[in-house]
Amino acid sequence: TFIKEHLTKNWNKFVSYRYLDTGCIVQFLKLTGKVPRDLGGSLKELGQYFDVPINGLHTAKGDTLLTIEVLKKLRDLDKEIL
Repeated sequence: TFIKEHLTKNWNKFVSYRYLDTGCIVQFLKLTGKVPRDLGGSLKELGQYFDVPINGLHTAKGDTLLTIEVLKKLRDLDKEIL
């Protein structure tokens, strides 16, 4: 009940696509030419493109771990831009 009473009220404060969105980052990298313009924005497609192992897709844990690894790859591309 702790989660129901405290976390769900503030869920968007802690978990939101507005803080880190792989899709927006990829769109920017398309504009800079760092990734192909025809690269899809789904987490699965990004994982495949960056050769990240995909385990447990569409589960909370699987998607979270995949997002972390994709964000690391996107971060590394950003270093190349600078």
